[in-house]
Amino acid sequence: MNKPISILLAGPSGVGKTTIANFLAQELGIKFISGSVSDLLPQTKDMAHADMLARDSKELYMEDYKILNLRKNIFSNAEEPFVSDRSFLDSAAYFLYKQADKIPACEIEQFLELSKMVTLQTTDCLILVDYTMDMFNNWVIENNNKRVINKYFQMEISRIMLMILDIWGVKWGNYYHRIIEHPENGTFIEKIFGKVLDLENAVSIGTIQNIYGTTQIMVLREANKEIRERILKSLLK
Repeated sequence: MNKPISILLAGPSGVGKTTIANFLAQELGIKFISGSVSDLLPQTKDMAHADMLARDSKELYMEDYKILNLRKNIFSNAEEPFVSDRSFLDSAAYFLYKQADKIPACEIEQFLELSKMVTLQTTDCLILVDYTMDMFNNWVIENNNKRVINKYFQMEISRIMLMILDIWGVKWGNYYHRIIEHPENGTFIEKIFGKVLDLENAVSIGTIQNIYGTTQIMVLREANKEIRERILKSLLK
């Protein structure tokens, strides 16, 4: 039996992953599954992220393996197409952030490889919402009393995620950088001939593939909510 289609979102906190996931669920008519640590581990629901990160590194080590396995079980046992606001790339990035100066490199590599394997086994499309320079300068991170809202933290996590994609061996394609739209409320010319949406700096498309499967990778750099939705509608249909 073929597994259902799955779309997972990755990115630092506060960049709009859950908003995008809910939009895709509605647009594509598929189920939304939360992958948030607060939902996977209810005992952490009232803990601030900074307090969670400040705990003993051995406790964090075991917890990250538990989170990875919980996400794998939830995603691999889904019986219908779904989208989630977290991914195994998130697991890999936060594990590396928390453990890089505390454990041998081989243990980091083992976790990264395991995260890649379960990504390929469970994920058809992985969308990384990148924390770009435009967002660094202009984006206001919503304070939900849990997030680390320091923009340098978001920048660091985002850069780690991009590096992990390279470590995983993503093959970036020469994707066309334009979408032709025919807006209902556009001018007469736009309705007939279409309106060009330039994506050159807004999105990158790639693929990772091995014996475990194939996953399409999208790095979304556009911060504007409306333009994000237009890009995703065009690319994912």
